[in-house]
Amino acid sequence: MITVTTNNNGRPLVSWHDIPENFRGWFDYLDDESRFELRLVAYRGAYYDVFDMLRAPVSLSDSGWHGYSSETYFSGIVVRLNDDDDTVVVGRYYEG
Repeated sequence: MITVTTNNNGRPLVSWHDIPENFRGWFDYLDDESRFELRLVAYRGAYYDVFDMLRAPVSLSDSGWHGYSSETYFSGIVVRLNDDDDTVVVGRYYEG
């Protein structure tokens, strides 16, 4: 069983230019054009690239989640994209 914890608050998507310099090295794979796209989200002291996440499996997508990024074998983060604005809802998932 997968459990998701979230406060359901939308977090703004930001570009590479909007994040602190000490985090920019995490996204060195972005080309000059991609660095202006709103694709990064801050969550729990880190930044995540929502374009680089995997599509959520059925067990998560049935609950409205669009993507995920694993941090361990049994846990990670999930995102739900908002069509109305440039925000995403982020949560933590774990199995067990």
